[in-house]
Amino acid sequence: GLFDVFRRVMGKRRAVFGVVLAGVQPAFLLFASRPYYHNILFLDFLIFALASLFRAVAKNDLRWYGLSGFFVGLALSVRTSEALWVLPILLLTAIVPKWRSWKGVFVAGAFLLLAMLPVFWANTAVFGVPWRTAYTLSVDEGSGQLSDITARLVLPFGTHPVAAMQAVNRYILGLMPWIGLPLLFGILVAVRTIRRLSSFFRWYTIAYLCMSGWLILYYGSWQLAEYNDPTLVFLSSSYIRYWLPIFVFGTPFIVLGIEHIHAQFMAGKFAFLRTTLLLGLITVLSVNLAYADPLHGLIAVRSRVQQYKATSDAITDIVRPADTIIAGFHDKVFFPDRSVVVNLPENATQRRVVLHQLWQRGRLYLFQGVIDEPAIQSGALLRAEGHVLTSVKTVDEGTLYRVEP
Repeated sequence: GLFDVFRRVMGKRRAVFGVVLAGVQPAFLLFASRPYYHNILFLDFLIFALASLFRAVAKNDLRWYGLSGFFVGLALSVRTSEALWVLPILLLTAIVPKWRSWKGVFVAGAFLLLAMLPVFWANTAVFGVPWRTAYTLSVDEGSGQLSDITARLVLPFGTHPVAAMQAVNRYILGLMPWIGLPLLFGILVAVRTIRRLSSFFRWYTIAYLCMSGWLILYYGSWQLAEYNDPTLVFLSSSYIRYWLPIFVFGTPFIVLGIEHIHAQFMAGKFAFLRTTLLLGLITVLSVNLAYADPLHGLIAVRSRVQQYKATSDAITDIVRPADTIIAGFHDKVFFPDRSVVVNLPENATQRRVVLHQLWQRGRLYLFQGVIDEPAIQSGALLRAEGHVLTSVKTVDEGTLYRVEP
């Protein structure tokens, strides 16, 4: 799918280079290996949607329009909030004179809704209406004024352009200059020569600028506090995974930037060797960052998974299948081998009901990690109500307590 998109945008030879370059980008390498992050699945569906759209335009075939809409629906089923930029950008095709097909738009829209029917059904079952999601619950709690509802839905983090550009500088240009600088240079080249680009590349450039501008302002305005030290910059930051479309769909501009760097500084004797060394350097730096990121790099993840496995084995030897563990952030360490709850309700009445139900199932345990705030809070609530917490097992990750009624 990505090759087909790149082929129509910049030609077959460049597309081969682009797909390889996209595959070794640090952000893609890291999050493609993390199955619980849905950002990659969203991106995959979007790539297939774009490839189908380009085929629909090239062949003027309603079947491809339908398939494109279906993939867009699957993408928005994974991340519905991204509809704020996905739908307007795809509708750009309807205003391009050579591409205009209102029948195609109608067919794509129908298949989009078809793909999202399971989501609408689930939302109705959980929230009462098909268009309400967990993210919109805070909107219902607002003032009810149109301006307040619009702000909460469209720009929930506010608009902070300076903070957004600081995030770009830290997480794109600063963290990955070998990706960020050619990307920026390639965008400038594309904008300067936009009249000479193919119709696909011209549309792609405009769409990419709109998408990037929105994602940078939308998520860059979010004052993330993921680590104790806010000055730390990691590849595993949420900024990076929310900006995955910027990195992957920006690959044609990276190729364009590298081509112009080659033309300006590497032409002449041994040009092929110098270009090969440059590409090799980009690959080595990218793979190294993806594997060596100190918090969530693949080497650190492998070590942590092994540690979690040892913790799980030690605890599940004690906890019976019918028992329940209040696990805090360690819920995924024990589930699905054992039943878990993340924390206890803060409301005393609700908490008593929940505890009664859990004790009816079997024994109740609390696994309290060293810096596991939900588990620590649950432990404090239990102790405040007079429940005895008996230490059963201590491992590297924390301590297992048996909670007495």
